[in-house]
Amino acid sequence: MKNTAKTPLFYCKLMGCYWRKFNRINFLTTTKFERSLNIDFLLGYLRQLLPKRPDLKIIITSATIDPERFAKHFTIRGKVAPIVMVEGKTYPIETLYRPLTEDDENEDSGDLIVGICRAVQELDDIHYGDTLVFLPTERDIRDAQEALEKLNLRHTEVLSLFARQTAAVQNAIFHPKKKRRIILATNVAETSVTVPRILNVIDTGVARISRYSHRSKIQRLPIEPISRASADQRKGRCGRIAEGVCLRLYSEQDYLSRDEFTDPEIKRTSLASVILQMANIGLGEIDQFPFVEPPEHKMIADGYKLLFELKAVERKQYQPKSRGELSRQASAECTSARTANEPNAENASLGFGITKLGREMADLPIDPRFAAVLLYAKQHAVLDRLLPIVCALVVGDIKERPFGKEQAADTAHRLFAHKQSDFLFFNNVFDVLYPLFKKSKNQARKWAKKHYLSAMRVREWLFLVEQLAEQLNYKITMPITPAAVESNTITKFSDGLQGVVAQRAKTVQPVRQVSEQRTTQQAAEKALLNEYQGIHEALLVGFLDHIGTYQPEERDYIGARNKRFHIFPGSFLFKKKANHVVCAEIVESSRVYARQVAKIDLAWLVPLSSHLTKTIESEPMWSKKQGNVMAKQTVLLYGLPLVVGTLVPYAKTEPLAAHDIFVRHGLVENAINTTVAEISQNRGIYDKLLKLEEKSRSRDILIDENAFAELYFAVIPDSVYSAVTLKAWYATADDKTKKRLQFQESDFLLDEDHGVDSSDYPNFIRCRDQRLTLTYEFDPASERDGITVTIPLASLNAFSATDFDYLVPALLAEKVMALIKSLPKRYRRQFVPVAPYVEAILSAIETDTAKQLPLIEQIINVLAEKTTIKLTPDLFDESKLDKHFLMNIAVTDKRGKVVDESRNLAALQAQYHDAASDDFNRTTQHVFAEVFKDAFPKHIAETYKVQDKKITAYPALSQVDSGFKIELFDSAEKARQAHEQGVLAFIKKGLNKEITYIKKQVLNNPKLTLAYQALSGIKGTVRAKEQGIAPQQLSTYQVDRRKLRGEDDAVTCRKVSFIDDMVDAVLLQSYLRELPRDEKAYQAIIAQAKKTLVAEAQSLSKTILAILTHYRQARELMKPQWNYYDDVDAQLNRLVYAGFISRTPIGKLPDIARYVEGVVVRLNKAHLDPQKDAKWQTQIQPFVTQLVDKIGNKKLDKTLPDEVLDFAFLLEEYRLQVFAQGQVKVVGKVSEKRLRSLLNEIC
Repeated sequence: MKNTAKTPLFYCKLMGCYWRKFNRINFLTTTKFERSLNIDFLLGYLRQLLPKRPDLKIIITSATIDPERFAKHFTIRGKVAPIVMVEGKTYPIETLYRPLTEDDENEDSGDLIVGICRAVQELDDIHYGDTLVFLPTERDIRDAQEALEKLNLRHTEVLSLFARQTAAVQNAIFHPKKKRRIILATNVAETSVTVPRILNVIDTGVARISRYSHRSKIQRLPIEPISRASADQRKGRCGRIAEGVCLRLYSEQDYLSRDEFTDPEIKRTSLASVILQMANIGLGEIDQFPFVEPPEHKMIADGYKLLFELKAVERKQYQPKSRGELSRQASAECTSARTANEPNAENASLGFGITKLGREMADLPIDPRFAAVLLYAKQHAVLDRLLPIVCALVVGDIKERPFGKEQAADTAHRLFAHKQSDFLFFNNVFDVLYPLFKKSKNQARKWAKKHYLSAMRVREWLFLVEQLAEQLNYKITMPITPAAVESNTITKFSDGLQGVVAQRAKTVQPVRQVSEQRTTQQAAEKALLNEYQGIHEALLVGFLDHIGTYQPEERDYIGARNKRFHIFPGSFLFKKKANHVVCAEIVESSRVYARQVAKIDLAWLVPLSSHLTKTIESEPMWSKKQGNVMAKQTVLLYGLPLVVGTLVPYAKTEPLAAHDIFVRHGLVENAINTTVAEISQNRGIYDKLLKLEEKSRSRDILIDENAFAELYFAVIPDSVYSAVTLKAWYATADDKTKKRLQFQESDFLLDEDHGVDSSDYPNFIRCRDQRLTLTYEFDPASERDGITVTIPLASLNAFSATDFDYLVPALLAEKVMALIKSLPKRYRRQFVPVAPYVEAILSAIETDTAKQLPLIEQIINVLAEKTTIKLTPDLFDESKLDKHFLMNIAVTDKRGKVVDESRNLAALQAQYHDAASDDFNRTTQHVFAEVFKDAFPKHIAETYKVQDKKITAYPALSQVDSGFKIELFDSAEKARQAHEQGVLAFIKKGLNKEITYIKKQVLNNPKLTLAYQALSGIKGTVRAKEQGIAPQQLSTYQVDRRKLRGEDDAVTCRKVSFIDDMVDAVLLQSYLRELPRDEKAYQAIIAQAKKTLVAEAQSLSKTILAILTHYRQARELMKPQWNYYDDVDAQLNRLVYAGFISRTPIGKLPDIARYVEGVVVRLNKAHLDPQKDAKWQTQIQPFVTQLVDKIGNKKLDKTLPDEVLDFAFLLEEYRLQVFAQGQVKVVGKVSEKRLRSLLNEIC
C-alpha cells in the first residue's frame, strides 16, 4: 500500500502507538499478537468497525488463541468468521511427564530444584543438547543455577534469562558457543524472546502471573499453574531445528485438568486506562463495548473508581445533597458522616462523563495515574522535578544488581539516594546524567554502566522525558553544567537531593559574608522543604490510594481500605520506619510490598483528596469559649485517618442535635457568655433549690434538668444553637416571648410545700474559732456523699476528729439513731422504741458546752441516766454507719485547690502534718515582731485570726536569743507546750534572786545530791553538752567551784542538770498549773512565789528524794534472770528518766513516788513467791502491751496526749492494786473495765 497524503500508512510496532491513532485511522491490518489489554480493546474496536466498513479485511494470527471464541466474536449478520488452521512446520517433539511426587524413601524428591537436576541428567541420557528450563522467579533461577553448577556437567555452561538482567548478559543467550547450554528462564522466553539452538525443554508448569485485585487494589504476582496453551507454547520452543524432547515436571492428568487458555490481561488488570481512552475517543460505555471476553462488572467499577479518584471522570448532572437534607438524630451523642460520591459495582459506568482534566490525561501516552501527576506538576511549577520520576516509573527500574556484585551495586546506588524518598533517587541521577547524555550518549552509557544502571533503560528513560516534555510544551533546562559534572561527580552528589540543591546555591550567587552565607543556607533548606512537599503532593495526586501509616505493634503499614503492607527491602526507606508513606505500587509476592516509597505528611492529602474523603463528626460537646456546639471531626481517606480531633461547629451537620446540646448544656447549665440576663437568673433560682435538695438528701423537691430543658424548648426555636444565634433571636423576640423566658421558682418545684428548713443545713460552721465552709452532695455512689468540710492545709493540725461529730442539726437525730442501732443486739434491744432516747440525747446536747464532749460519750451519759445501763465506746460500731454520717474532710492549698480528702481526719493529719506546719509557718512568720525583755506582754490571746487568710492560730510566749516574743502555732496543744516553756523561762528571769538562793540552800542537799549521783546508770542521763546545758547554768556554780573541785565533768553536768530540773519542777508544780496570759496574772505568780518558793522547794525535795530512794532500792533488788525483769525495767524507764523531774505532768511527781514504791513491794513479794508474781503479770500484760503499742519507748512525760497519759497512770494504779494491795495506797477507782474504756478512747 502506498503512503500518500490522502491515505497515510502507519506502521505501529508498539500497541500503545496503535492506540494513539484510533481516532484518525481508516484502515487497519494486524498480524500476530498476544492477548494483551490493547489487543482486546483493538479487537472490540474492529468489531464495531466491521459493519460500517464491509470492505475492511481483518486477518488475526496467533498460535495460542481460542479460534472458536474469536470466530464467534466476529460473526456479522449471522456470518461466522472463517477459521484457517495452519500446522506449524516443526520437528517431532516427545513429551515426557515427571511429576514431583513425595517419595517416602527420599524426603527431598518433591523439591523443584531436585526435580530439575534429575530431569537434566535424564535428558543427558536420551537427548543430549541445549536445554531451556522454565522457572517462575529469579530466585528459583539462582537456586537452580547453583545446584546445576555443583553437578559439574562436562562441556556445559549454565545461563540465566529474566527481565531484570543486564543487556550484556541477555545478549550472551543469543550468541551460543560450542559448549552445551542449559538456559534457566522465566516465561519471558515463552513468547517475547526466541532462544536459539534449543533441543530440549524442561517445563516446571508454573509461572508468576500478574493479577489485579479489585478488592484490595493490589497488583498481585502469585505463582500459579500455567494454561495448556502456555504449556504447548513452551513445548514448541524445542522443535524448531530438530527433533525435541519436552519434559514436564507434572503429570499428564494435571496437564489435562488445566485451563485451555491463559486469562486475557483484561481480566487481570485495572481498566482505568481503557475506560479513559474510550471516553476520550467517544466509543461509548465500556459495559456496552464488544470485547472478546467482557471484563467483570466489578473490574469496570474499579476502573471508574480510580478515574474518579484522579478527577478524570465525574457524575453527569450530579447535584450534591445538602447536609440539611440528611437525617437528624435527636441524641447528643450521634455521629454524622459524609461519604464521598464514588462509583460502585452497581453504578459502574452509569452517568459518568470525562472531565476536561480527563481529556488532557488521555492525550498523554502513559498510565492515567502518571498523567494526573504530570498535569498537576505542570500546574504547580514542579514539572521539571516530576518528569524524570514519572518517566522512570513508566520505563521500569533503571537500577541493575548483577549476580555476585549486589553489594557494589547497592553502594553505587546509595550515592544518589535520598533518606526520605525513593522517588528523588531518579531526580538525583537525572541531574547528573542528563547533561552527560546531551553532551555524549556514549559517555552517558559508560557512566550508567559504571554506576550499575541499565544503559538500555536509561536511554529509553531519557528519551521518554524529552518526548513527554515536548508534548507538555516544556523546555528541559540543564540541571548542572557538564563542567561541574565531570569533576568528581559522586562526591558532590553523595547527599542526594541536598547535594544538588547545595550545588545550585553555589552556582546562583557567591557568598561574601558569614551572615549572608547563613541566610543563603536557610533559604536553601527552606527551598528544599518546599520542593520536597511540592514533588510529593504531585505524586499523591496519582497515588491517593497508595498511602500508609506505620503500625509499631505489627511492624507494618496500614493503608487505604485497611490493606497492610511492608516496605520492599530494596527501598532506601526499608529500615527508616517513616510514620506516613506514599508508594508507586503495592505488589503481593511472598508478602505484600510497597515499592518506590517516600515519607509524607498526611496534612498534604487533605486538599488533594476532598472529593474522596469521608468526614465523621463525633463527641459533640458544648464549648463555652466558642459559644457553640463543637464536635471532633475526623477526615478519612479510604478508612485511613488524615485529620483527627479537629473541632468544628456541629450545627453544620446536625442542627437539631446541636440545638438540643445547646439548650441542655449551654442554657440549662448556664455555661454561656451572653447578654441575655434571663439565662443566668433562671439558673440561679434552680441552683438555690438544687442545693436545698442536696442538703435534704431527697429527690422529690425539684424538677430534673431534662424538665428544665423542656422549659427552654417550649420558648426557644430549633434554629437557635449558639451564643450568636441566641443573641440574634432575642433581639427580634417580642416582650411576651421574653417574659416567657423568665422562669419562676414555682416552675422548678415538684411540690411547693416541701417542708425543708434551710437553717438546719448551714453553709458554714464555726470550729476552734475558725469559720469552715460546708458543701452538700446527695449521691450514695460518690465518695463525697454527705457533708464535706473544707479545711485550709495550714489549719489542718488544729482540729481533732471529735470536732465534727455533730455534723449539722438536720442530720444529728439520724446519726444518733444510727449509732444506737449499731450497738450489739443485747444492748440495742434495751432502747426500744429508740425515738424517745434520741429526743433525750438531742435535748442534752443543745448547748455548745455539751458539744465539747465526743458525741458517743454524750450518748453513753444520757443513756446511763435513762436506763442505768453503762455502755463503753467500743460497743458502738461506726463501720455500720452510712458514710454520709461521717464528715468528709477536704484539705485545700493556698489557691483553694483540694489536696486530699478523707473521712479519717487522723490519717490526713499524719500524712500532711509536716506540710501543714510548713504552710502555717509561711503564713504566720511575720505576724508578731515585738521582742519582750523585761516586761511581760500585756495580753496574749488564746487564739489569733490571721488577716485575709481565714486561718486561726494559737499564740504562745517563746524564748528567743534576744529575749521573748509571741509566736503562733497551728494547734492549741503545741501552743500550750511552747507557752509553758516560755512562761517558765520568763518567771525564772523574774525570780533570779530567789532561785539562786534555793539552788544553794535548799536543792543542794547532800542527801539529794548523793541519791541523784547514784543514778548514773539511769538510761537517758547524758553529759551537759548532750543535754543542752547552757554555759550560764554552769556559771551559777562558779562561787561553789571549791565544792566541786575534784569532780569530773560528767558528775558536774549531772548535778547542774538535776538542780535545774528541780527548779523547773517546783515552779511548774506549784505556780504554773494555770499559765498566765497577761501581765496581771504574771505579777501575781511572781508575788506568790517570792513568799512560798522556799517552802515549795523543800516539799519537792522530799518527794524527789523518796522517788530516787525507792528507785535505787528497786534497781538493787532486780535480778536479770527473773521473769519480771523486762516488765519492771521498762516500767522504771517510763517513770524515772533523765529530766523526769521537770517533764513529768504537773501534780504527778507524788504519784511517781507511790508507783516506784510499789515496784519495791512487788520485787520483795516476787522473790518470795515467783509463781504468784507471774500470775499477776499475766493479768496486767494485755494492757501493758496496748500501752507499748501506743507509745513505744517514749517516757511518761507531758508531751504525750492527755488521753494516753490518763490510761498510763490508771494502769500504774492498777499495778499497785495487783502487786502492792494494802501496802501502797491506790488513788481513785481502778478496774479492768475502766482501763478498757480508756483504751477504746485512745484507739
